[in-house]
Amino acid sequence: MNDINVLDRSSIVGSMLSGDACLKTDPYQINGTMRDWMYYLVDGIYPDWAIFVSTYTNSPNPKERSFAEEQEKVRKDIECSFGVLVQRFHVLQRPLRQWFLDEIKDVLYCCIILHNMITEEKNGALDEANNPEKSRGNFPLFGRQQITRHEAAQDQVSLFAARVAQFDNMMQSSYEHFKLKKDLVEHISSLKE
Repeated sequence: MNDINVLDRSSIVGSMLSGDACLKTDPYQINGTMRDWMYYLVDGIYPDWAIFVSTYTNSPNPKERSFAEEQEKVRKDIECSFGVLVQRFHVLQRPLRQWFLDEIKDVLYCCIILHNMITEEKNGALDEANNPEKSRGNFPLFGRQQITRHEAAQDQVSLFAARVAQFDNMMQSSYEHFKLKKDLVEHISSLKE
C-alpha cells in the first residue's frame, strides 16, 4: 500500500474536517509571513494541499535544492525516530493484535509518550514540562471555533456543512501550498547566508 492509499484510508484528514484534530499552533513567522497552523513534511506523492510540504526533485534552482536537502534531512530524522521507537518498544515490531484503529493509535501514542518521558527524565526536563503555566489550551482549527460533536448536533446542517467546506477548501488549497513552500525555501536560504 503506498502513501496516497494510506491518505485515502487515513482518519487524519477526516478528523481535521470534523474538528477532532487541531492544526492550530502558536504563531510563527516564515519569510515575513505569520502563520498559526501546522503542516506535514511529505514526499512527492501527496497532493499539493496547504497542510503538506513536499520536496523539490532535480531542481536547477540552488535555493530549491537547499530546501530539498534540509527537508529530506528532517524527514530522515523522523523516520529514524520511529526506528528508535520500534527498537525500544518491541510491541511495534510485531503484528498488532488489536483490531480497532483507535486501539492501535493508543499503543503507538503510549510508546511515544513513554519514550519522551524516559528522555525527559534523563535530561531532567520533566519538572519544567509539568508546570501548569506552560501548558497550552485547546486551539481551534485555522482560527475558527473547533467543531465538537455536541456543537455539530446543535448546529444547523447548512452552517456545519459550510464550515466544513470552508476548512476543506483551506486545507486543500494549492495556492496556500505553494505560498508556504516558497516561504520555506526563502527562509532556509536566508538562514544559510
